Amino acid sequence: MADEKTIFLVRHGKSSWDFENVSDMDRPLKNRGIRNAYDMSSLLIEREVQPELIISSPAIRALHTAIIFAKELKCPNRNLKVEDVIYFSEEHTILDFIKKTTDAVSSIMIFGHNPVISNLANMFLKQQVDYMSTCAVAELVFNSNSWLRISKDNLMREWYKTPEKS
Repeated sequence: MADEKTIFLVRHGKSSWDFENVSDMDRPLKNRGIRNAYDMSSLLIEREVQPELIISSPAIRALHTAIIFAKELKCPNRNLKVEDVIYFSEEHTILDFIKKTTDAVSSIMIFGHNPVISNLANMFLKQQVDYMSTCAVAELVFNSNSWLRISKDNLMREWYKTPEKS
């Protein structure tokens, strides 16, 4: 087990409102959302990021964003999971879910929605964000060998980028 645990929090790409009578769960990405997902995953490739586990909300826009990142970061399909908790829960519930990750995994990437994804990031970020824009990425690195013990107190470093500021 590594002495570091890393969480990447990613807000889904820009979604389309072009279709009438489409449920929130089924709303697709706009072309801009797709481009931003490729741009932000390329930025992570430059940083040599390789998450061991990718967890997405079941909403189409989040899952599509996660699939683009997984493909670009060469994360095996078996390491991409869809979890209802990411769509239907508040930040504390998602954090509890993260803390149940096996300690054999040292890095996870979560694809979710505002305001919950921003609130979760702000539980740890020193420089608070008002609102994670679409496709924004927050990286949180903890000095811990256990997900159960991650906290603001053992946050070693952080990184935050948006498509506009990449």
